[in-house]
Amino acid sequence: MREKPRFRIGAGGIGQEVIDLTDTGPVPQKSSEELRELRSKEEFFPDAQERFENTLEEHGYEPVRELENGYQYPTLDEWVALKIERGEGWARAYPTFIRGKETGEMYFAKVRIKPKERQIGRGFAGEADVLDNMKGLPAPRLIEYIPEDEHGKRLEMLVLEAIKFSEGSVLMPQEWTPATAQNAVRTMKEMEKTSPDALPEHFFEEPSETFTSLLERTRYAQNNPSMQTVLEAVARQYEEYKQQVFVHGDMWPKNVIVGLDNETIVVGDLCE
Repeated sequence: MREKPRFRIGAGGIGQEVIDLTDTGPVPQKSSEELRELRSKEEFFPDAQERFENTLEEHGYEPVRELENGYQYPTLDEWVALKIERGEGWARAYPTFIRGKETGEMYFAKVRIKPKERQIGRGFAGEADVLDNMKGLPAPRLIEYIPEDEHGKRLEMLVLEAIKFSEGSVLMPQEWTPATAQNAVRTMKEMEKTSPDALPEHFFEEPSETFTSLLERTRYAQNNPSMQTVLEAVARQYEEYKQQVFVHGDMWPKNVIVGLDNETIVVGDLCE
């Protein structure tokens, strides 16, 4: 039985360079001019923080800085500085938590912080289509999709149902077990039963970025002997981790998130 898990954000791949949100270390101290130059060099929007705040204000949200585990969540500027400092300038989105001003309800948000030409496929718009059209998808509920405005004052943002995060974690590669692997494959098989009629029409116009390609990955995971070995030949000591949820419909194993019990599910693959 491992110690009580902490909330973590995967930095890409299958859990390598995982950021532990209870101890990220000091935020790099740089002047505004230095940060602006670095952001421009890495193709981040130099005014992303201001635009993010404008977006929240316009749509009735406010940022959540103090998390349930006591961690002070980084601002957008701090997040970008941390990514640049770690040599991860490839990041295209800022994952964060926000709250409705009137309701006090907490939500999870993904904010695009680079120009559209740097995104893969249809980006957030495609993700929103999947979540909006496929109601049976085992994923957090889409609350709102906010497109970028033409005047550059608002950032593109996905607002999703907030899944409990303070007592969960993204699985590290060594934490994959036969039980979690079986659950992943079971969910993938259920996804494969989805009727093509449920898919947005544009998916058939962009086959390389569509659900079809995701199904190909699923079949690979199910049928490739080496993948089966990877998924099944690990310790059984974490079998209590049973539930899984997808943040964005990508059925690759690294995006399978495992919860601690029926009431606590955790969000993973938060950054792109």
